[in-house]
Amino acid sequence: EARGGLASYGADSGESRWTVELDAPIKAGATALHDHGLIVAATVSGGVFGVDQYTGTLRWQAQIGDRLRTWVHAAPVDLGDGVAVGETSHYAALDATDGSLRWERRDLEGAENYATPMQGVLRGGELVAGLSFIAPHTYGFDPASGETLWQRDGNRLAAPTSDLVAVPDSTDVVVTRLGGIVERFDSATGEVRWRGNVQAAFAPGRPLIHEDRAIVTTGIGEVAAFD
Repeated sequence: EARGGLASYGADSGESRWTVELDAPIKAGATALHDHGLIVAATVSGGVFGVDQYTGTLRWQAQIGDRLRTWVHAAPVDLGDGVAVGETSHYAALDATDGSLRWERRDLEGAENYATPMQGVLRGGELVAGLSFIAPHTYGFDPASGETLWQRDGNRLAAPTSDLVAVPDSTDVVVTRLGGIVERFDSATGEVRWRGNVQAAFAPGRPLIHEDRAIVTTGIGEVAAFD
């Protein structure tokens, strides 16, 4: 049985502080909720674990979906007092205090043989999420209730391929999509601000926002910047 874990090391010394074993590997990074002193990680099979960031003590754990059919490849989204986590068939919000379920969406699309590797983002009071190979594929959810506030219809072949990244001092988000599309849009409505292209089918790396430019890397090793 494949297993995974989390580990903490001192930034100055590199010395091990703690380790904790989990029930499956973690594909993406963990998410820190510093106000709660908590590290939250999701395993590929949908196990979600809240670990004390100072001691490594497991405070709570939860399960999203059927662990034999769930493919969680994105890091949890920090909602301040909770996290959003999941994939196309099960997308949910959990309370930071005890991991209890706040809401769950099971109506987006059934499980398929692919994962959702894109981390969403909380921006402008809305939870913005991107999902793999479904149409609609980009959503604005109410983070408190999970209600759909807006959604982007369209060809599933234009689904997101990167994390959704907030643009500072705005309500905007930048994401890359299948077909080499780079896009900036309003988190409140989903309205596209601008759209560009790179000469590659994929730009899967997390976009970097630097001095109001969006910098992306492609699947063939090129780097491009957009104003």
